[in-house]
Amino acid sequence: MALRRWTEICFSLTSDPTELRELLDVSSRSISAFVDDTIAAIAEQIAREREGLTSGSHAERLETVSLLLDGAPIPAACLAVHRYRLAGEHTAVVVWNDRADADLGAVDRAAELVAAVAGDQRYLTVLAGAATRWVWVHGRPEPEPLRARAAEVPDVRIAVGLTGDGVDGFRRGHLDALAVQRMLRTSGPLPIRSPRTTRPSWSPC
Repeated sequence: MALRRWTEICFSLTSDPTELRELLDVSSRSISAFVDDTIAAIAEQIAREREGLTSGSHAERLETVSLLLDGAPIPAACLAVHRYRLAGEHTAVVVWNDRADADLGAVDRAAELVAAVAGDQRYLTVLAGAATRWVWVHGRPEPEPLRARAAEVPDVRIAVGLTGDGVDGFRRGHLDALAVQRMLRTSGPLPIRSPRTTRPSWSPC
């Protein structure tokens, strides 16, 4: 519509074919340059946003995961969160220490041992708080080996959610792990069954 209106204006300014041809040529090149510059600027902004979502600091990682958990329409290229594969099965875990003098190194080691028991070297961990880590691993860590390894990190507690597929499993497993964490904070380190399934959610410590 803008181009049609501008063309009408050009024809009203001159009836000389040479002038009109030059005017329309300059207008065409100006419009093309504007469109090209706009597309380039948008592409650059998208690239910056994508880089911020898929790499960088703990704060950026938390932001990316929070968007995923909230069901935000993140582009497909951004779904590989920090080189963590979102396809296939996931188990979500919450690792934390409620003590005021919590050993933060032990919390990190607990997150690592969860991944080690699951046999996943490409796990995802997010700093959800000073002494809390959200962890996702592919597959599912076996309960007994995890209970045994948990003795290496006293005072650290581990809540394991249900295993699920894809992005939906990524979300649902985390919500389940948070529910287990809330229960453990009030009931102690006892085996807990999820009300939605007969498959147990549990914490080794």
